[in-house]
Amino acid sequence: MLRRFSAVFFLGLVLGPMSAAAESVTETLHVSFEIKPTFQVVMTSSGAAPAVRFTPLSPREGQLKQSIRVEIVTNKNQRYSIYQELKNPLLHSEGEAFPKDEIEFMVTPGRQGGQTGIPGFKPVSGTRELIFSSNAQGSSDMFEIIYVLKNETLLSSGDYFGSFLISVKNEG
Repeated sequence: MLRRFSAVFFLGLVLGPMSAAAESVTETLHVSFEIKPTFQVVMTSSGAAPAVRFTPLSPREGQLKQSIRVEIVTNKNQRYSIYQELKNPLLHSEGEAFPKDEIEFMVTPGRQGGQTGIPGFKPVSGTRELIFSSNAQGSSDMFEIIYVLKNETLLSSGDYFGSFLISVKNEG
């Protein structure tokens, strides 16, 4: 004859002395925590700091490419857009301007479904441009901005410096 036995075990917190009737007292321990919202933009390049450096450069000896990897780390679940603007035009130390149409760029699609605003190479603009939009969930994502120096114009020798402003706008 096969008998089935079942047992229920209850682990309780004993808060007082046990009575003769084996009574136990239990309490519920509530657990809570807060995860702070985060939104970070991390830009990396092949150098120590996120920068685009076209060196060494010999006039009219072919195109040079450099890329910046942009990683968005967020848990806010809000759509966002990323913009690029030429903050300081590329200038020679003696004030000669580097032609904007000599530098082109494009933006790759995001690895998590974010959309590029610049799917093919185009000249750098002096205005603020939408370059990337998150997926509908506003997830973390990663994409690249690829810059190409066409190197077609013969320019004065020396160093040229300028800067781009990369900005983020929350959409939700």
